[in-house]
Amino acid sequence: MKKITIYEYFAHNCPADSYNVISKDGDYRRPQSTEELEGQLKDYVNKNGEKGLLALAKVHPDSELVKMVCDCQTKKTETKEKFSNANGGNSNIPDAQTEQINLAKMMIFGGFILVGIALIMKK
Repeated sequence: MKKITIYEYFAHNCPADSYNVISKDGDYRRPQSTEELEGQLKDYVNKNGEKGLLALAKVHPDSELVKMVCDCQTKKTETKEKFSNANGGNSNIPDAQTEQINLAKMMIFGGFILVGIALIMKK
């Protein structure tokens, strides 16, 4: 399994959105290949630092999944009092959202397992 950089990931999975982000804040010509876009993205992040990464994070293809997990964790830390409902869950989070969060956690855990298996098989 070949490791890819975040720049490769953006260039291959959301090239138009990535270019729109970097062209707003920088003087970048339209790339002719994904490799050229990768270089532009790297340059953009090097010049803009965390601000550049945050701008790209807004167009990340998997941002909804990340937001779901992060929003849940933020809500849990903001809640000072925790109440349990009849099934032992947190009454501040709807059941449907809890199911989505659990599914997201399982998908992330499954991804780690697949990567681990792939690394073991490679050796």
